[in-house]
Amino acid sequence: MKNFFSLLICFLFIYSGIYAQHRPRGDKFGFDPRNKIEQLEKLKLIETLNMDEETSIRFFTRRNTFMDGQHEYMKKRNDVLKEIEKMVIDENKKADGKTLKVKMAEVFSIEKSMLDDRIKFFNSLSDILTTEQIAKAMAFEVRFREEVRNVLMRKPMDPPPME
Repeated sequence: MKNFFSLLICFLFIYSGIYAQHRPRGDKFGFDPRNKIEQLEKLKLIETLNMDEETSIRFFTRRNTFMDGQHEYMKKRNDVLKEIEKMVIDENKKADGKTLKVKMAEVFSIEKSMLDDRIKFFNSLSDILTTEQIAKAMAFEVRFREEVRNVLMRKPMDPPPME
């Protein structure tokens, strides 16, 4: 009986070590890589634009509202693109050219609205940031997304990029 309990305790000890190493990840488990990237982006943006605390709060409040709107547009666009994909792929529901053109026009309309909102957002920053800071923010956004994409697309055996 003692051997059984000793074996059971050893098994539980080993199993708990294995389980701890293979913890599930994801937003519902307290780990969201997208959130970490957004935090890094905010820190680097504050550093790049050399903003004080009050300016940072005003800027990120406005930026968060803008980003929420962009996410809504992306969701709508993705929904329409999924509809197009179903129409093109599903043999039973082959869409005619007219329906596809309407859906494509809807995608372009959503993308135009996204661009218009982006222009409005950057123009609205003139009461918070200088023209130079706005230009830096625009350049930073493109450069940061490119760097993240390069890191994510790099193969595990590739050496890190040299600066």
